[in-house]
Amino acid sequence: MSFLWFTLKAYLFDVLYSYAVGLIFVAFALAASARSRKAVRGHDGESASSEAARQTENVVITSVLFILCSVQGLILAGAVKASLETRPEAWWLLWYVVGFGAALPAGLSAVQRDKDNATSQGLCYLGAAGSYLAACLWPGLIPALLLKVSRLLAV
Repeated sequence: MSFLWFTLKAYLFDVLYSYAVGLIFVAFALAASARSRKAVRGHDGESASSEAARQTENVVITSVLFILCSVQGLILAGAVKASLETRPEAWWLLWYVVGFGAALPAGLSAVQRDKDNATSQGLCYLGAAGSYLAACLWPGLIPALLLKVSRLLAV
């Protein structure tokens, strides 16, 4: 029963956290789009600088999303570790597989038509999966604040 409770909590956290990450992404994308439209309405001489600004914004957006997805992986790895500490008799492989599935951001699963968005999506999946696997191997990577959040997910 505790495994089912953990699975429910982990995937609910995945959906809610992914939704929050998606809202942050939409806010960044809308702001970047508004700035680029404003630059296009400006002078034609600014087209090179507006392209550079768009690329810079893409890097910033991707970096923020990468960090947020990496944090999701760390939180879920901490939750798996904390749950298995209280239940050492549990079948640990199944817990790790469920944790890995929940560590991947569900909100990024939509098909990306833009090359920049597809790259951001791939990097976010890589950040979440990498941080999850790293934290499972070296639990000391998880900061104390994230461990407190992980304990809320643990059963």
